Amino acid sequence: MSVFIDLIKGFDLECEGANFRKYFQNVVLINRKDLKDYSINSSSTLNSILFNLLESKSGYLFRTTDNGGVINADFSKSEKNGIVTYEHKIEIAVTGVNENSKTMLKQLDMANYFGAIQFKDGTIEIHGFDYGLKTSNYTYTPQGLGGAIISLVSKYSEYDPPYVYAGNEADFNNLFLDIPVFLAGDFNQDFSDDFFIQQI
Repeated sequence: MSVFIDLIKGFDLECEGANFRKYFQNVVLINRKDLKDYSINSSSTLNSILFNLLESKSGYLFRTTDNGGVINADFSKSEKNGIVTYEHKIEIAVTGVNENSKTMLKQLDMANYFGAIQFKDGTIEIHGFDYGLKTSNYTYTPQGLGGAIISLVSKYSEYDPPYVYAGNEADFNNLFLDIPVFLAGDFNQDFSDDFFIQQI
């Protein structure tokens, strides 16, 4: 069954295209089990998320020099039986031959996490939020390259493109630590149209 929505806006690359050329060379990965509350706005006109973490929990920073372009993100669309889905992908670098680099790879291979990355225009994208990210197959080459560019891809196809984080840049810079409570809707499970707003 196909789902159709109305096209209601254009996109002017002359005005907006220059803002979307590069990511800051920082990624924050967050354990999914550390989520406390979240609110997703997803429709034909909205694609955003706000979340906070359990007390004292934070994300983990992966950073390279801002002169390079090693850290990247993208997503791809596919369609099956009229249902559109998206695969999210973030690329990070891991280098070295010591124990720290080996255990880092094991954690990336086996943990349950999602990722945040920031554009140079300040937009923060959230990848793999609904189902998490996993490493795609890689070859680790310590000589020459010094390690590997590791692709973190959707564990399962997502029903939305990467969400835009509705909080602020300070949350990203602080690894999403101690984000205050926010208002979220809570449906009352009787399948009526009413819901109430509660402070979490």
